[in-house]
Amino acid sequence: MEQWKEVNGYEGLYEVSDQGNVRNMRTGKILKPGKNKKTGYLYVNLCKNNKRKNFYIHRLVAQAFIPNPDNKPTVNHINEDKTDNSVENLEWATMSEQQRHGTRGERVAKTRKEKGCCCKKVYCYELDQIFDSIKEADRLTGVSYHCIGKCCQGKLKTAGKMHWKYVD
Repeated sequence: MEQWKEVNGYEGLYEVSDQGNVRNMRTGKILKPGKNKKTGYLYVNLCKNNKRKNFYIHRLVAQAFIPNPDNKPTVNHINEDKTDNSVENLEWATMSEQQRHGTRGERVAKTRKEKGCCCKKVYCYELDQIFDSIKEADRLTGVSYHCIGKCCQGKLKTAGKMHWKYVD
């Protein structure tokens, strides 16, 4: 059976459930969550004294139902589904615990590869040399990989007084 607790700071106005629902206590209606386009997290707007404020649902659930004796600052979705805000899927975590969790490392590497970050070979005109990556070029020439990348993208003319391009 779904359990409900009042939202901290909004007592008498809103409740959050262990299943990730939020309802208005006056009307009994469950609020329809929005989805943050950038992060993918679900949120609701709560109103108190004619002031609206957004709250991420996973944080409301964790604050209401999960003890946090170590005062960890973030809430982790155990199954990595940001829309599953049931109490069984949430845990308090540190930033480093969040970053090490699940398949995050694999997903970041895949995204970088798809975007061509640090995986493309680069050519330096002045040195007439091809490097396996911008990181390797940085390591061997001392020129910042950030600048080499911007040069290859056409955002800078030169990096380290040299001209660079990605090798197709």
